[in-house]
Amino acid sequence: MTDGDNDQLWIVPNKAYDTRSITATFKTQDQKDSFDRLATQHGFEPQEYARRILTTHISIYQAEE
Repeated sequence: MTDGDNDQLWIVPNKAYDTRSITATFKTQDQKDSFDRLATQHGFEPQEYARRILTTHISIYQAEE
């Protein structure tokens, strides 16, 4: 790993994969840490915060259709 890039790959066994899941990889660990801090500042765990952001984003675009 160079310059703080997060370039690790993790194999997820097929039986553990939930098709309702989306995985996001931040370019750097600092970006991930910043997102985690932002989630905490808004009173959420990072996973719940990300879910709410994506759900809101999807609902905006579905409303435009």
